[in-house]
Amino acid sequence: MTKLCCICMALLLPLGGCNNTPSTDPASNSDNRPPDSQRLATQITRLNMIEPYNPESLDRVRLNDAGQIVALGMRESVFDDQDMAMLAEMHHLELLAASECAISDAGMQHLSHMTALTSIYFENTDITSDGLREVAGCTDMARAYLSGTRIDDSAADTILGWRALTFINVGDTRVTEDGIRRILTLPKLETIVVDTTQLDADTRDALAAQYTDIRFIALPPE
Repeated sequence: MTKLCCICMALLLPLGGCNNTPSTDPASNSDNRPPDSQRLATQITRLNMIEPYNPESLDRVRLNDAGQIVALGMRESVFDDQDMAMLAEMHHLELLAASECAISDAGMQHLSHMTALTSIYFENTDITSDGLREVAGCTDMARAYLSGTRIDDSAADTILGWRALTFINVGDTRVTEDGIRRILTLPKLETIVVDTTQLDADTRDALAAQYTDIRFIALPPE
């Protein structure tokens, strides 16, 4: 089976009961273009999707009822800044998993139009606080995996706009206690992951006592 055929299968296979029949409602496809599942299949042949298709993995594509891509995951290191340009057409993307990929602020510029993202996986990439600002408009963001990125305390300016955020991992970054304290003020935050160099045990205990509804996870830096 060729890589293109395998990716096309991944695009068309159901996931979680999703109906992959393109919508015939003119309002959902007013410009009469084919759905993302057809239009973009030939553009993602470099993403090396898992063979065979694995619905439990983040290396996958998930569609909504209209055949539009709402979740996209890539294997480590095969997706780069140039590939990010294809995301400009994915206006309904809710989950983007690009951890371990060769992406930086240059690639993040292609996400500036997005507002539907609710989950991002950017662990161990070269994204900085400036790049993260490109997704500041995603006000429904609920989960952000940012460990191993190059973000610093200024990233809190973007993160604080994600009022629906419930989970964040900022371990092994340049975020310090000051930035973490700001993030902890988010109203729906349930879990924060840091590393043991960002907050010492006494500080973690003090913050845990202050923010009793938030779970603190401290891991050794990589």
